[in-house]
Amino acid sequence: MTGAEATIRIRRSDDRVDVSDLRDLRVRQFDTAVPWREFRWYRKQRHFSGSYWSATMEAPVGYESRLEYANLLLADFDPRVVWILSQPFLVDGDDRGTARRHVPDYLLIHADDSA
Repeated sequence: MTGAEATIRIRRSDDRVDVSDLRDLRVRQFDTAVPWREFRWYRKQRHFSGSYWSATMEAPVGYESRLEYANLLLADFDPRVVWILSQPFLVDGDDRGTARRHVPDYLLIHADDSA
């Protein structure tokens, strides 16, 4: 997937979805982003979903597995990380003729606005 072929969809708190080309994406576009999927948990489920109170965000951040939880803990204790977004967007595009879609676990923003 190249930047020219990838589209980013960002879900907003008012259930609106903004669509941007990957090349045009900026950190400020995530100001009102909410997780792409809801974090659900129920008795006897196979994965370990939950919510972690992040000192970095001063708010709860969701996770869907123990691996995501471990990565979230590491990011929360990393002094370079200033912003943690869970399931921040859906990326879709063409990968040499095959349509692909993916929701990343986290978007980590550093103090220098790098992601």
